[in-house]
Parts: sequence; C-alpha cells; structure tokens
Amino acid sequence: MVSKRNILTVFSIYTFTSYNMNKKETIKNFIRFLKTTNESTFHNAFSFRGGNILYVSNKNMLKEISWFSLARIYEDIKKIKEYKTNHDNYIRLVA
Repeated sequence: MVSKRNILTVFSIYTFTSYNMNKKETIKNFIRFLKTTNESTFHNAFSFRGGNILYVSNKNMLKEISWFSLARIYEDIKKIKEYKTNHDNYIRLVA
C-alpha cells in the first residue's frame, strides 16, 4: 500500500539530493519520475491531475497530494540544506 507519508518521504529525499534546481523544476521532475516509474515499480498506484498526485489509500479512498504541499516541503528541506551548509562553513572557519 502507498501512503501519503511514503510519497512525501520519497519527495523529501529527492529534494535533498537535487542540486541547482528551483522549486518548480524539482517538483516537475519528481512528478515526471513518478510517472515513469509508476507502471513498472508502483503497479499504477498513482494518477496525476496537473501538479497533483492522486493515490488510493489503505481504506480504498482516493486521496490527493497537492502541488502546494510539495512546495511547502521543498521550502523546509531547502532551509535544512542552507543551515547545514552554513554550519559546515562555520565549523571550517573556527577549526
């Protein structure tokens, strides 16, 4: 079964490892990644409407993850990456 938590975790990892891409490119590439792997890996577990991801939950209800949810997570991950970079630079400067 696919859950919202699983999808958002994969998106978080994808965002953290994406370099030199802005928010729009990152989200579009993630949705493209899901579309290409949907048939073979996920057995058509997802469908797509614009920038939104649709999936069937454990209770056989159709759920949706919006573009805006992905955008908020992108911003949070970006802040974490910036903090990590600044922290690493500070440690190098002090040492």
